[in-house]
Amino acid sequence: MLTQTRMESATAASGLNLSGLRIAAPDGRTLIDLPNLSFCAGVTALIGANGSGKSTLLRTLATLHTAASGCIVLNGIDSLREHRAYLEKLVYLPQNFGAYPELTGQEFLEYALRLRGSRKQESRAVAAAWLEAVGLRQAARTRTGAYSQGMRQRLGFAYAMQLDVALYLLDEPFAGVDPESRQTMTDLLFRLAAGRIAIVSTHHVDEMHSRRAAFARIAEGKLVLQ
Repeated sequence: MLTQTRMESATAASGLNLSGLRIAAPDGRTLIDLPNLSFCAGVTALIGANGSGKSTLLRTLATLHTAASGCIVLNGIDSLREHRAYLEKLVYLPQNFGAYPELTGQEFLEYALRLRGSRKQESRAVAAAWLEAVGLRQAARTRTGAYSQGMRQRLGFAYAMQLDVALYLLDEPFAGVDPESRQTMTDLLFRLAAGRIAIVSTHHVDEMHSRRAAFARIAEGKLVLQ
């Protein structure tokens, strides 16, 4: 969910708090100019025309694109002053997700969990459960290089959602996914986001409306709340 707020002390607030955030192009031109905003637990659908800056905003929140000015604070953790601690609280799923092609689906999800500190036995069980959840159990021992686009998207979704974090940044996670799998993934997303923050760039607006997601539209360099 997303609310507009006047924050006197962003670091004292819970949730994801943006204060005076300005996102610029390499030539200094402003791409997105945000007021003070707070994202709370739940799903926020990020919408807008192609090229409006949705992916750039998600990359900025993931600190892959440096903001020209402003402050990003997640549960009291400043993205600049406490960068590593901030990154440990989030996962970012790019639109063009790519797994290591030589690894199987099971191996890739286990690897992602082990990087976050999970033990081997726990990682194996969690990875297997998520492959089952997204309909990839039969492809668990198939190398990801042989996966179709839809399978890679489902694997990427499992990779992101299996991690126990406070913030999920998902860029078009349902692109190229068949309707039945998309329904399953959406169910999982809303179930997990009940106590966490999920910001999802998507063109599947009707599904987000039917599930009462919050909406944030980027238009002419501004974030408009709906």
